Amino acid sequence: MTKVPGIIVAVDLLMRPEELDAAIFLFAKKFVEAFHLVCPVHVVTFDPKAPVYARNVQSFPEELKKAPRTTSLLSLLQKSVEEEFRFDEIHSVVLISCGTTEFYIPSDFTLSVPLHFVFVAPEEMLDADVGATAWALSLRLRNPTGQRPREELLEASQPTFTDLFDSLDDSLDAVAAKLGCRKTISIALGENVQFQANCTPWLPPFRAHAKWNGDSVGRLSALGSMKATLLPNVASAEESIYALRRIVESAEAYTAVAKSLGAHGALLVCFLDGVQQCLLRPVRSAPDDSWELTIQFVQSFGVEPNRWLPAKTPLPKPSYAAAAGVSYQSSALRNNWINDNGLQAEIHKLMRNLKGEAKLDALYPDVNRIGVHGIATTQHDFAPLIAKILEGRFSMIPPVCHGHLRLLIDVLRKDGFEGWSVLKRTM
Repeated sequence: MTKVPGIIVAVDLLMRPEELDAAIFLFAKKFVEAFHLVCPVHVVTFDPKAPVYARNVQSFPEELKKAPRTTSLLSLLQKSVEEEFRFDEIHSVVLISCGTTEFYIPSDFTLSVPLHFVFVAPEEMLDADVGATAWALSLRLRNPTGQRPREELLEASQPTFTDLFDSLDDSLDAVAAKLGCRKTISIALGENVQFQANCTPWLPPFRAHAKWNGDSVGRLSALGSMKATLLPNVASAEESIYALRRIVESAEAYTAVAKSLGAHGALLVCFLDGVQQCLLRPVRSAPDDSWELTIQFVQSFGVEPNRWLPAKTPLPKPSYAAAAGVSYQSSALRNNWINDNGLQAEIHKLMRNLKGEAKLDALYPDVNRIGVHGIATTQHDFAPLIAKILEGRFSMIPPVCHGHLRLLIDVLRKDGFEGWSVLKRTM
């Protein structure tokens, strides 16, 4: 199971008017209530004796409101992040403050994870210099190389300013978007079937941001369909299954896709933003209920480790040269599995590229698609079957590509579909 990196919530404990103090803690309370469903939320303070106030909270600790008021030293925040948490535990830090002249940001402050500021105060009390300094610091942490930032990065780094009389829910949505959470995603099932849906809960930040300053487009692209009966015990990468809720503008397309998948007992293998692999499943509570759609993330295949997605724990390497109880000579078994998963077309495409004397790195997309089907359907025992099919195609391709095909076959026989994810790094 892939662990979801969490978010640290830090609230400054400066002396301030009672009305302003209540607004800041109200926003912190709403933030924790919304985000604990998305990823782990940890609360830290600026108390050097107990910098980590609470881990994995589901509601904001009300007793924190009565904590002694102190100077908010950001160096204590840096210490708590670096000493109390592992690097892969944290995605971002959200610092909630009043944004007035009393809040001080040292010029030499640094942090190992992105920092987002939320300033809650009446507009006339917000200090422009504090806001500008916070923006520059957040941008520097997200763009440590100092390259010219893209517009998306500038927007994501900008502090969120919340007036006491504004809607806190709107501000929560703004913070979620800047952190990389996805409330709405686009689903593309070909050129003619594209629609949007809302996620419940929001997709966590590490799925949307593969890199520090990566694009977060929230686009779900279908790879192919399969029978749901082929997935009795698929290993989920998360405990959560994300519900997709229809929105008015896309209700017709949503309903048609859900009804079609449900009627045929099928599901779709998809990519989110071209990186994360998941299953688009139809579900319903009772036979008379309408079909709804859900997303279930499966163990990744061929995804390179990054800041938010650490390297996978190496799996045992059984021999895929033979598998007891599976007859690869059975044409019915072989053909049914290939056809149900749409692999026949993928194998044909791979062979066409081999015939065209494609370079080895150009073959990876074809190899990856075949491997994803094998991983997603947990049909590891069929790796030798694909190897056998490929082995019979040597006479169909030019000799210059025999070495490429032999490499693919050897890796497949030795390490199965998982081996191809390792092969990618050598291409």
